[in-house]
Amino acid sequence: MAKTTSQSVREKLPPPNLLEERSLANKKIQLQIEKGEQIRDKEIKTIEEVKIVRAERDIWSKYNIELLSRLFDNSMMADEYNYSAFGISYLGGQSFQETVNDFREEVNRKITRLRAIQERLELIPELQPHKIPASAAPRGVPAG
Repeated sequence: MAKTTSQSVREKLPPPNLLEERSLANKKIQLQIEKGEQIRDKEIKTIEEVKIVRAERDIWSKYNIELLSRLFDNSMMADEYNYSAFGISYLGGQSFQETVNDFREEVNRKITRLRAIQERLELIPELQPHKIPASAAPRGVPAG
């Protein structure tokens, strides 16, 4: 059986560790879930509004990738969030309502990925400040 990209990434990277306190990481991810729900649930009446919410989704999603890359000591969670088997885009043959439905489904998949990561936070060890490698420490903060 062929391996998915997500499986390949997991095999190459060690299990991630949290670089921030679990409660803070949980709050940050929860905030992004709520923002995603707001984007998903926006009223969309025109193709111009589709373009606007797609731009909002793209900014939100890129923020999520950056957030996840900074919350963990490797890219496994950011890669898991960003993984997509296929992209959805407006196809000439789609009705307006199908385009809107596809948009909402895509945002919902990303929200579900954030929730899946959030649910597993309790299983992921927190790196103690003195154990954070210098390359992973925030700028201006010495690594133990």
